[in-house]
Amino acid sequence: MTSKQTEFNSYYGRKIQDIKWFEPYVQPRMLDEWNNQSIKAGMWLLDIGGGCSLDSIFYASNGIHTVVLDSAENALSKLKEMADFYGVEVECENSSILSPLEKLSNKFDVLTDNGCFHHIEPEDRLQYINSVFNLLKKGGLLYIRAISEYAPPSTDSLLSAYRISADDITRKEFLDKFKLVEMSLFDNVINPRGRQKIWFIKLQKR
Repeated sequence: MTSKQTEFNSYYGRKIQDIKWFEPYVQPRMLDEWNNQSIKAGMWLLDIGGGCSLDSIFYASNGIHTVVLDSAENALSKLKEMADFYGVEVECENSSILSPLEKLSNKFDVLTDNGCFHHIEPEDRLQYINSVFNLLKKGGLLYIRAISEYAPPSTDSLLSAYRISADDITRKEFLDKFKLVEMSLFDNVINPRGRQKIWFIKLQKR
């Protein structure tokens, strides 16, 4: 486990209401994707870094085979508690998207990343691209939600995220493997630090 992974695991030892990025609702843009049938029952979905997220509970409760990948064991423990509370089955993988994941290769119709990519070190992003490509079936969808370069700099030094630019997503290594379906900005209006510009990114494996 890297030092950053250790920090994340320690951070997730807090009460869920004290986790700064926990949001007590399902992501509205992902609900749109469910409503327009881009994501539907019977699919296999991997939630990257999705420990302690209600999104995976929603997917599992609607007939989606849901696997959550997270390097923080404490986050997965909280997720299991929520899954038990809601009476749904979510498979947990205690690992990193940057780790070898051969047993999961070409397994998923959908990958969701709600706040993981902007914590990936710039020198590791090519590895991230190759990993998500290998996990998806041909034609599968990758959704990324990330803090954009239009957001103000973080004032919190604890596990602060990189600001992601359009160039980070439209780099050749990404577009050689994925078709960019949508890249738009939205405001995270309930963030206690004020409104922030967040990327909603939808890519399809070539």
